[in-house]
Amino acid sequence: MTSFENAPVTVSPGWRDESPDQPLTQVFLAYADEDLTLTLGTTPVHAIEAIRQLLLEAGLSLWERHGHRSAETDWETAVSRATEACDNYVFLLSAQAIHNALCLQGLLFALSMNKRIVPVLLHSVAVEHLPDPLRTIAWLDLRQASHPLAASSEGQQLLATLRADATYHHTHTRLLVQALQWERQQRHPSGLLPKAALQRYRRWLRAAQARQQYRPIYLQELFVAESIRQAEGKTAFPLGQSPPGEGLAQVSNWLRHWIGG
Repeated sequence: MTSFENAPVTVSPGWRDESPDQPLTQVFLAYADEDLTLTLGTTPVHAIEAIRQLLLEAGLSLWERHGHRSAETDWETAVSRATEACDNYVFLLSAQAIHNALCLQGLLFALSMNKRIVPVLLHSVAVEHLPDPLRTIAWLDLRQASHPLAASSEGQQLLATLRADATYHHTHTRLLVQALQWERQQRHPSGLLPKAALQRYRRWLRAAQARQQYRPIYLQELFVAESIRQAEGKTAFPLGQSPPGEGLAQVSNWLRHWIGG
């Protein structure tokens, strides 16, 4: 099984919003170490480097792991936190990546938090070999893309996907990170939303709950509801909502099955 155990975090410059624990980024770039040498189409250019260049030249911020050794980093925690703080989980698909423990861990967290998943095919993978959650998500095919990616239809399609509904996904991420910080602080009232931000998130939540995809998770709803209760003297969070973690157990079981199989 492939591992990223000795690679450092890279947070590339670009648009971002800072939080105390983790800088927010637009893209989590997930790939297997072995794929760093995969070439782009029929060109001698490395595909992952070409994708990185495309994103940075477009002004997108990204989080990735590559390069050097760092024995002190807890990579499972780092991947989890970076996934929480990204708008898009871009999974670079190959035979190696779909069995990579940390790529799959990030996918698990991204799915559980209703992140946008963007699968990008770098090398042929049979559909029946894909992890179950990826079989129903349309992926972008870069196997025949040309260099530079910015001048190719495939590269423009990837950028268009990441830019679509960008404000919605950024708000989703920002609210999620704040809600998770509140949860990790044992739901201390000081971590709730200030009145200045409350109405904006309240409007976003109302629209988000009506969506079919990338809906808010329970913790975001609870966080906004508790912020309203504190600010306006409301009673309690409405009954009848899904309990936290519903659906997560199913994904967790899938992940254990996939890695163990």
